[in-house]
Amino acid sequence: MRYRQANIPNKRGGRGPDLPDFDALAPPMFCDPTIFTAKDKDEREVCNCVLALALAYNDLKDCYFAHDSLHNLPRFHSQQGVGLSSAEGQKAGMLWHSQRLLWSTLHELLNILDKNKGVWRHKIFLATLARTPRRVREDWRFLVDPAGQAPSVPHARLRSFLAKVRNNSGFHYHRAEAIGEGYEHYFDGHIQEALVPLASIGASMRETRFYFAEAGAEGLIEKWGVKDFKDAVYDAKLAIDRVMIALVREFVVGRGGEWKYLKP
Repeated sequence: MRYRQANIPNKRGGRGPDLPDFDALAPPMFCDPTIFTAKDKDEREVCNCVLALALAYNDLKDCYFAHDSLHNLPRFHSQQGVGLSSAEGQKAGMLWHSQRLLWSTLHELLNILDKNKGVWRHKIFLATLARTPRRVREDWRFLVDPAGQAPSVPHARLRSFLAKVRNNSGFHYHRAEAIGEGYEHYFDGHIQEALVPLASIGASMRETRFYFAEAGAEGLIEKWGVKDFKDAVYDAKLAIDRVMIALVREFVVGRGGEWKYLKP
């Protein structure tokens, strides 16, 4: 078993939306806290869903940050006198884990869109969407229409892939037979770099990692044809980026509020 990093670029050469350093964030702004609350039940559902989407957006960004931070670490060289580095293996495992969490979080964000189709037809949300640029409205239709009653074939296959990752290796572990299938797929010749199961077994979690178990998750994802979905995932993430920035900005304005910069 050799360590394989979960760096799966798309045909455009990128891994996702641009992620700035901490000091490149836009200055903080604030709005009236009552903007995201309402007494009317239907109106409150719209507020709740916008809040949920914003939280999922943040979580998706965090997954990208973790993945890119791990990917940008320098290569670790072996200090044990063998050809493989334990630290490099841990980095590779963490990269695959961050990738699985990223795909699982993307699934959950799309699930918000899928499970709240009635909310998106509320007059408050439609008015918010109408104030966004045309490109954002096209991105919204790309994200929501396939998540509706009749998804396009490519989008339906993407949603199926994301759901399988989420249910079998991202957020859940109780479906152990799936990990077993992935392990067998990894070591039966499908993964060219696969050699033997590896582990670092020490006296504590700090010193220990079971690389062979991550081979099970990686083999499962490879078996599902991950490379077939890299461009669809990339397109979905870029659309989410544009949509969320415009929606949150216009939602506050449409509710009679405004974003104000904090005074120094």
